[in-house]
Amino acid sequence: MKKIILFGGTFDPIHIGHLNVAYNTKKALSADEVIFIVNKVPRWKNTSTPTYNRVEMVIEAISKYDDFYLSTIELETDSNEVSYTYNTVKKLLEKEEADYYLLIGLDQQIQLDKWYKI
Repeated sequence: MKKIILFGGTFDPIHIGHLNVAYNTKKALSADEVIFIVNKVPRWKNTSTPTYNRVEMVIEAISKYDDFYLSTIELETDSNEVSYTYNTVKKLLEKEEADYYLLIGLDQQIQLDKWYKI
């Protein structure tokens, strides 16, 4: 079965640390791809950069990597409510059957107990 790493965030801005951890995790798991998911309405972070610009930054940054993709799944809604990972993963599972892995930063790992339907 296909192995897909989901890497969500504000990416304001995306930086070499994001790219390195995605690359190394993909390699360590022998995953097929990494999908970067730009948050529309993050729960704990404020972003001053417009969504369109954050998307453009991610597209430019991942263009040099094979099997790195952008998903706009969290942007494809009229809602301005918080983007919950639970809902995003649920939608992705409906679209494609795969083994999904969630890549998160330490800032989120230490507060997993506060996540919606973790």
